[in-house]
Amino acid sequence: MKKLMKNRLTPIEGFLRGLKPACLSKMTDELSVYPYQPMSDGWYMFFRSHQQKKAFCDRLYQIKTAEDLHRLKGEALGYPPKAIEYYCYKNSPQTRVSLHYFNGIDCVSHVEDIEENVFWLWNTYKYDQLLLVKIIQHEEPQYLPPVPYKDMEQLQKVSRLAESLLSTKVISS
Repeated sequence: MKKLMKNRLTPIEGFLRGLKPACLSKMTDELSVYPYQPMSDGWYMFFRSHQQKKAFCDRLYQIKTAEDLHRLKGEALGYPPKAIEYYCYKNSPQTRVSLHYFNGIDCVSHVEDIEENVFWLWNTYKYDQLLLVKIIQHEEPQYLPPVPYKDMEQLQKVSRLAESLLSTKVISS
C-alpha cells in the first residue's frame, strides 16, 4: 500500500499538471505564479485562471456561514457535490471515509455515498487512475483494496467492505 500511495499525485502535483481545477495550499514557488486568494492561517486558494479566481471571490464576499465557506471551497477544489454536503453538515467519524483519486483529488465521503461520489469523480475527471478508499477512525487509518478506473465490480466490493468495517467499529466502540 505504501508503494501505491507513493505513486499517487499530491493535490499540488495534480493542480500543476492541470488535472484539478484549484488547489488549497501554503505558498510555494511553483504555485506563486498562479492567481490566488489568501484564505486563513497562511493558506491560499490557487486557480488556473483569473476568471476562476474572480468567480470564487465574487461568491466568497457573500459568504455568511462556515458551511457556505466549506461548500465554496469544495466546489472550487472539484469535489463531488455529495461529499461537499457531507463535509459541511454530517461529518462524523463513525461514517467517514476518505477518497484518494490518483490525480490529486482527496475528499471525505459518507460511507454510504462511496459509489455515488466515485461515479461522479470518474465522470468528471476521466483519468485512468486508481482510487483508494481509506477508513479514518480513531486508530491507524485502514486502506481498502484499490479500485481501478471504472471497475464497478471492485467499487461495489470496496464499498460493501467499508460499510461492513465501519458498522463493526461503531458496534465495538
